[in-house]
Amino acid sequence: MNEPNHSMHCTCALLKTLKTGTSISILLKNTSLPIVINFQNYDDRTGCVSGILRDGRVFVTNCDCIAGIFLSPVPPLACQVLAYVTNTGDNTVSVIDTETNTTINTISVGELPLLVALSPNGRRAYVTNFTSNTVSVIDTLTNTVIKTIDVPGGPTGVAVTPDGTTVYVTNANDGTLTAISTVTNSIINVFPVGNAPSNPVNIAISPDSLTAYVTDQTQGTLSIVDLVTTTQTVITVGAIPPAGAFGVAVTPNGAEVYVTNSFEGSVSAVDTTTLAETLIPVGIVPGTSAPLGIAITSDGSTAYVVNLSDPSISIIDTITKSETTLLTSPDLDLPANIAITPDDKFAYITNNNFGSTTVVVLDLTTNTFVGEITVGLEPFGIAIGTVCPNQL
Repeated sequence: MNEPNHSMHCTCALLKTLKTGTSISILLKNTSLPIVINFQNYDDRTGCVSGILRDGRVFVTNCDCIAGIFLSPVPPLACQVLAYVTNTGDNTVSVIDTETNTTINTISVGELPLLVALSPNGRRAYVTNFTSNTVSVIDTLTNTVIKTIDVPGGPTGVAVTPDGTTVYVTNANDGTLTAISTVTNSIINVFPVGNAPSNPVNIAISPDSLTAYVTDQTQGTLSIVDLVTTTQTVITVGAIPPAGAFGVAVTPNGAEVYVTNSFEGSVSAVDTTTLAETLIPVGIVPGTSAPLGIAITSDGSTAYVVNLSDPSISIIDTITKSETTLLTSPDLDLPANIAITPDDKFAYITNNNFGSTTVVVLDLTTNTFVGEITVGLEPFGIAIGTVCPNQL
């Protein structure tokens, strides 16, 4: 059988003339956004084109899939810092443009969406639908659900590995972790986590993508899971078990993991090497403040904790392991979760009270609340990331 004659295609012919290292913009068929690459090679026999994307990843396609090539690279479209908010009351996800602090899109997902995580490149959002027992995969460029994945009972927590290869989901009713490939959007592993019968509710992953930290609210434990072998160490956190371990965040250097103890109004700072724990009381009335969500700044110096029952926001100095500031506002209406913008300038807090439809904005420079954004009904989970139209 004869090989296809790709050289007859004008696009393929142009590729034959390019020098390695040429910066070009490629427009694929059935798309409207060009992709900027550093051209590497064109194989005339197979028609394969290879190049390097701006983040260093390899890009490969076939010249027959290309609608056009721009030798003078098209200026990249502006990136957006977007917040994705799960609305438990109406089974939707609201998309907030953090530049304008407006909701720019609303996406229907499964029943009782709880938590959401973004891929490191910002191109995908993963939402756990607790009642539907599914995970919704959202394309952040089109803000549409491109895949719905069936998972074991009660998916709650979700996290994407920093290397971008795998999504991990906690299954609260099943006592397991589900591993999902970000390439195929299919399940690659399901394994037990915690002390059976466990109730894993939340998850954070180490910067090197090798370890998962999983909280169990019912048992008040933290599971340290080796993601290569799936072996684990389970420790009890808090002062009086079960302390209600819920929120979890890892410092950027991977040295510590912070856990909110929702039943006793404290936060546990756990050394990831020694597993030594420092207990930090938080809230207006420690013991009854019910801390849930937690987020850590990109420099690792500060942790922000949402206290559901007070309601308030506790600011923790990660060096001194102490609550340094306590913020209150009438805008806080059973606050549940928090996410911080990549530049560490603002935090966004979800209000999950019955009938609530707002996300509160906190200026981290002045520690003042600067506004509310209307979203869907009873917002709960939130994740923030940078979405760039020209980036795969």
